[in-house]
Amino acid sequence: MTKSPLFRIILVLILLSSLMVLALAGYNYLSAPKPKNVQITNLSANSLVVSWQTNRPAYGGVVANQASQPFWANLSFFNCKFWPLNCGRYQDQINTTEHYVYLTALSPDQPYYYRIISNGRYFKLDQSKQLIPNLKTGPAIEKIPQPELLFGQVYDSAINKPAQQALVYLSLIAEGDQEAQPDLTVFTNDLGIWTADLSLLPKAADKRYIVKAKVVLAGSMAEAVVIYQPNLIFPMIYLNPTISSDLSQELESFEPISWFVAGESDEEAEAETCSFGLSVINPVISRGLAGANVFSQNPCNGKFETFTTDGYGQVKFNYLCSEGMFNATIAKNGYLPTSVSYQLSCGGILGVNLLSEGD
Repeated sequence: MTKSPLFRIILVLILLSSLMVLALAGYNYLSAPKPKNVQITNLSANSLVVSWQTNRPAYGGVVANQASQPFWANLSFFNCKFWPLNCGRYQDQINTTEHYVYLTALSPDQPYYYRIISNGRYFKLDQSKQLIPNLKTGPAIEKIPQPELLFGQVYDSAINKPAQQALVYLSLIAEGDQEAQPDLTVFTNDLGIWTADLSLLPKAADKRYIVKAKVVLAGSMAEAVVIYQPNLIFPMIYLNPTISSDLSQELESFEPISWFVAGESDEEAEAETCSFGLSVINPVISRGLAGANVFSQNPCNGKFETFTTDGYGQVKFNYLCSEGMFNATIAKNGYLPTSVSYQLSCGGILGVNLLSEGD
């Protein structure tokens, strides 16, 4: 049976379209931005963080393997490209230049082979053609220490807004020691706020320490240093700090963070207050979480405050205004930090789910 000219034209168009799709996929694969400044931080017995940067936005990921020999690891990585469902792949799911991938469910005190994924392409060399750093988890710990939470905020003066999705590298440095590789890496949320737990970092009782924070976002970098103390709130870090008179009013609500004591003065106590409750629960066990840290922004004056949930996982707030947005980040050791934004409603209760890292 002779094929009609129309059928042949359609067939040619389909073939050309397929070739164009393949060519575009091949170009995206071959031109995938290479990783640089690869860091291995947040080491624990069962988890760690791999972070890196790229020269232009890309979707990143990590595939890790506990194979005993490089040959078997490389074979596993080859298989992962075609059958990715069961191969220990972790994605950051963000098209960005700053990449942060949290690896969990690892075995204690074990080396891992891994590759960084950039737009679907696997890399074992960074941009400078150097091997990416080795992976090894920390030893198992018998007792989980009390949390030593560190809070901070990053403000991008170039856009007059909090810096979202910025990488924050943290180093705990003993007095007199030289700076080493970062110990922890965290990401800022939509409010530019970051949290970190320093409890697993080794500290000698007879030494003083400083905490150095280095912030990186889209080619911009800023640093700040403070003297270490438990449950510390970091001063505001400014990216692109070109402060002008036009920014002075905008920055009033983003003052450097400091501690505030809960409660009002005698004069303020006499004024009418707006009260509401915050209830933090783990939905898996349907139970309130006591001892969760609530890092909040006062909707009346923009100040930052820190509270801790009671034995029922609750905090009660009293404010001298009845309108505005209540913004907070809730964090607890062993749980995934969660941020909330709430239109102030007097007498209401705001429920927040906090999932453990294993859920």
